[in-house]
Amino acid sequence: VAKFYWVGLFLLMFLLFLGEIRVTQPHILIISSQTKDSLQTRYLNQGIDEAIAKNRLPVSVLRHYMDLDTLPSRSQMQRKVEEVLTLVRHKSPDVVIVAGHDANNLLATQLSTDNPNMWIVPVAIAINPEEFGYTNKPRLVGVIRRLPFVGIADFIKTIDGNKATHAAIIGGDTYGNKRRVDSFKDSPPGNIQLGDMLLSNCWDEWQTFISKQKKSTDMLL
Repeated sequence: VAKFYWVGLFLLMFLLFLGEIRVTQPHILIISSQTKDSLQTRYLNQGIDEAIAKNRLPVSVLRHYMDLDTLPSRSQMQRKVEEVLTLVRHKSPDVVIVAGHDANNLLATQLSTDNPNMWIVPVAIAINPEEFGYTNKPRLVGVIRRLPFVGIADFIKTIDGNKATHAAIIGGDTYGNKRRVDSFKDSPPGNIQLGDMLLSNCWDEWQTFISKQKKSTDMLL
């Protein structure tokens, strides 16, 4: 009887230990702007997996992909936002990692006001987190990715020497691209003269834009 008593006590303590770990381990929710198979998402997941593998403490990780790079309509975007907010309320994560301009732009205001005790980590962004609407949020830390303006200037200088290069800009009509264009216009490299710009999600408009470029255009960014 004593033998079975100690075995039972051991099993009970072991189950309680597992339950304690499950309760106390940090819960991390990763929100990605893009699809699961996008290059940015794969790099993000690879880095997070490597960091977790080096961590000796157990953590719980949940990933959610907003698929905003598939260019959803306004109503679809709002539904995707509601999905994230519902997930946050249901899971009550300790840390939310928000990856990408579009996800941060859509979620910042509500995440920062509805969840005062939750850590928020914006990543893969090129502006300060406060510019997205993260206000009065003491538990906020992010990683800003600056565009390599100097690298672009050096690359063009290698090709064209010191002569001025006339460049046109084209891209998808997304929040992130609008911010990139604004940043480029505010501080363009010294040897680049900016010409026409088009942000559109229409392939025909892209083709028309390219076909109507002047002969003086040296480069398409």
